[in-house]
Amino acid sequence: MPNPPPLPELGTDSNSIRATSETLENVESFIYLGSIIDEQGSSDADVKSRIGKARTAFLHLKNIWNSKQLSTNIKVRIFNTNVKAVLLYGAETWRTTTTNIKKLQVFINSCLRKILNIHWPDTISNSLLWERKNQLPAE
Repeated sequence: MPNPPPLPELGTDSNSIRATSETLENVESFIYLGSIIDEQGSSDADVKSRIGKARTAFLHLKNIWNSKQLSTNIKVRIFNTNVKAVLLYGAETWRTTTTNIKKLQVFINSCLRKILNIHWPDTISNSLLWERKNQLPAE
């Protein structure tokens, strides 16, 4: 039987890790399974990235949001499956802070207002917005 690979060992620097003959590089953040992992364990960068990706997905579906043939219920279902899924990918691993929840909710509210054609100065409360389209607040 072949010998098992050697266990990772500490290098000369107390923060360095060696695996086989290579010293692993120390980085501030990296992407793992599509999520940004940073050295502090913060989710801020990943939430910001997810909002950007969801915004791109939302903009790609502009023709659907502007369509007169589709009901708003269908549009909201498309939003939930194609935009919210991108937005919340990996959310179960995030540290939930009130700031991040607020950022997510602002993005979702903005999208729903565009889908429902609610423009300023025609405003409605967030709770009425969620109630109209059977949405739950991001918590």
